[in-house]
Order: sequence, then C-alpha cells, then structure tokens
Amino acid sequence: MIQNLTPNPISAVGNTFESGGIVLPAPTLSFTGLTSSVNPSTLNQTVTLTVTVRPDGSSTIPSGSVDFFDTTTNTDLGSASLSGGNASLSTSALAAGNNVIQASYSGDSTFLPSLAILTQQVHYAFGGFLAPLNQGLAFAAGRTVPIKFQLTDYNKDFISQPERRHRASGRLPRRQHARHFRASLRRDRQSIRW
Repeated sequence: MIQNLTPNPISAVGNTFESGGIVLPAPTLSFTGLTSSVNPSTLNQTVTLTVTVRPDGSSTIPSGSVDFFDTTTNTDLGSASLSGGNASLSTSALAAGNNVIQASYSGDSTFLPSLAILTQQVHYAFGGFLAPLNQGLAFAAGRTVPIKFQLTDYNKDFISQPERRHRASGRLPRRQHARHFRASLRRDRQSIRW
C-alpha cells in the first residue's frame, strides 16, 4: 500500500514494485484521502467516512472499491465502490474512545492499491447531575461533598454499564456511566476539583 501525504504527484512511470516477490508494473500510483463528517463525534452518532482516491500523473479516474476497517477494535466496517474517485460509508457503531480507521483502496488494472488513516474520536455526552451520594451530609464551607453525573450517548440514552467509582483524574474511562468528583464549598462560591 502506498500513502502520499503531500498534495504533489509522485511519478511512478517506468518504476517497478514488488508484491510477494512478483514484480508489478506501476504505470500510475493512486493516493487515498479519508475524511469524517464529524470529528469528534458522540457515542452512537452516525458518522460518514468519505474517501477520495486521486490519480498520480494520469487523467484516468481510479475505479474499484474501498474497505473501511477500525484497527482499534479490529472491526471491518464495510466496503464501498468508487464513483468518480469517491466512496462513502456511514456508521454509528464506533466505540467510545479514539478509533483508528483505515481506508484501503483495492486498486484496479491501472492503479496500485493505496490507503489512508484517520483517528475518529468518539465521546460520551453529559447527561446531568445525579442526587448526592449521601443524603445525610451536612453542607459547610471547606467540606468535600461527593456527587456524580450521568453520561449519555448521541440519542440521549443513558450509558447502562455498571457504575464504577474513580478518583478524579481528569479523563473518563471507557464504559462508565457515572463518575464521582469533589465539590468544595467556599463562602463566596462553589468550585469543582477534578
């Protein structure tokens, strides 16, 4: 697979490439670009991945298909046929976190295969605060009061994984629907410490 990260063509006319020890003529290289309709996205939100396969030094438009693969979760997201050098695939099945998506162009009788990689960030949404953990706590200046909040997906459905408690660390672990953090009450204002 070949990946050109520059906007400039790289001529392959007269060059040869090997695949499995077999010399392949390469009259024209192809270069694949991958974009996302929304990045970052929210869990269960539909994301459209669009591939553009451009020729290098040729007026011929690449044909064939593109396979979309999530290398983070080892999931084949599906394939799409090129039309005018473009192909798109929509999915709402990406897991929360950073998903490294690889789009692999299969090549055709004129163009060699190529690929593009994109990191799709998928986040939870904030669903609101939940009731205090202990209803009997006295609120006073300087007192630490544990509270938690609910996380949702794009459809506003609550994340239903078992609750896990964590010390405040500034980042949300995967598969967590509620998180405890400290709120310090001061005389003039309330401040939240992560």
